[in-house]
Amino acid sequence: MTQYRYLVSLPRGVCHFGHLSLSFGSQLCPVPSLCQKTPFLKLRLGKEITKLRKAKDISQDDLAVDCNMERSYLAEFEEGKANPSLKVLCKIAYGLKIQISQLFVNV
Repeated sequence: MTQYRYLVSLPRGVCHFGHLSLSFGSQLCPVPSLCQKTPFLKLRLGKEITKLRKAKDISQDDLAVDCNMERSYLAEFEEGKANPSLKVLCKIAYGLKIQISQLFVNV
């Protein structure tokens, strides 16, 4: 088993990438530099989703319906409060009628 040198303490016991806790609500993360940047990346991705949605003149409600998710769930991604999974990103790209790679062009 690989040992990691960086300790990331989070209240839920997992890092932003979902790496499981090893003990006492803290855990060693295999990608600490990415985990530390995750809040910034989530915010940038959320702004990009919002920009693409508005450029296509689609409301949050309409996009949420097209993506088969709750509007509040979509709003969390747009506000950078939630970290979307690959499956969710695929749904959003499908709803926007774009390729998933276009979500990351300016991120």
